[in-house]
Amino acid sequence: MPSNNSEYELYVSVISANPRLFLDNLGHLESLGIDGIHFDVMDGSFVPRLGLYPEFLKEIRSISSLPIEVHMMMENPESFIEDFVEVGATSIIPHVESLTQVSRVISKIKDSGAQAGVALNPGTHLGLLEEIVSRLDTVVLMAINPGIVGHVFIDETFNKAIRLSRLLTKLNENPTIEIDGGVNFTNAKRIIASGEGRRVRLVCGAGTIFHRDGSMKQNMTRLVESLSD
Repeated sequence: MPSNNSEYELYVSVISANPRLFLDNLGHLESLGIDGIHFDVMDGSFVPRLGLYPEFLKEIRSISSLPIEVHMMMENPESFIEDFVEVGATSIIPHVESLTQVSRVISKIKDSGAQAGVALNPGTHLGLLEEIVSRLDTVVLMAINPGIVGHVFIDETFNKAIRLSRLLTKLNENPTIEIDGGVNFTNAKRIIASGEGRRVRLVCGAGTIFHRDGSMKQNMTRLVESLSD
């Protein structure tokens, strides 16, 4: 069942696990308190890596009712919005840097029946959000350079999350703040604190749930304990 925590949400990163391992253990992850699923789509152009595809999302949806957010690290994401919604995505999150018509893309996502978000690369200024944030359900801050395997958490993300929280307060808006990349047992609590009282979503992968030194149950227990210390 979901964590139902008032301070944070935990979304599991599909791409961080072996596909068979992920599918075989998804029910177990749900019982351990995962709130949702983070599904990375990459085209090898916007980022230097290939990612996941609609047929795999359809397979996940066939065995889970959890929310599934699709993080589109790709050029021309608008062309694929409906493909992912049709197979079960509940949220579509393209990168603002890839969009020439941001408002049109947000409208297309909403019209498809999904929630809309945008993701920002580490070097992207928060000021880009001011004209669109009223229409967003989620703002994702990348804490690593997207698509690069093994990059460590960029510490400036803590300050950026604080600035985002304060911007949202100034604008009287309340989308979910999500942090993606480099989340681990050591920095997770500080990330949540950076939301300054807002509920923060953590994308959990190799640094937490799928950490090689423990089972998924052990890692989930360790993560939740690290957040409550």
